[in-house]
Amino acid sequence: MKVTFTYSASSTKVLVLDCQVSDWGQWSECNASCGTGIMTRTRKILQSPQNGGKHCPTLMQKRGCQGYRCHGHHDKKILRETALLLPAALSYSRHANDSHDIRRNLRLRYHDSYKHNRELE
Repeated sequence: MKVTFTYSASSTKVLVLDCQVSDWGQWSECNASCGTGIMTRTRKILQSPQNGGKHCPTLMQKRGCQGYRCHGHHDKKILRETALLLPAALSYSRHANDSHDIRRNLRLRYHDSYKHNRELE
């Protein structure tokens, strides 16, 4: 947003410029090949704030991710620990599939719930 102030005594125009940033870039790859990691994305400053303009918003976002290139027993331990974090409503799926990917456990449980709800309509 551009705002112009005019001071009559000196006939000086002061242009107030707010910060402008680019769109978000692509998410990076997960920084962990096995287990929990982080993905990031950034954006750039296109116009720095001037003369009291609005400050720039955050330039980096982070989100969690899961690396799946695990070898041996280590990956089963991680998946088992992760499965224990599932809510109690998923108790059967959690214990029956504790060595599988957590998203598979959720998909199995909520897929059945979705079909059940559709049948009630």
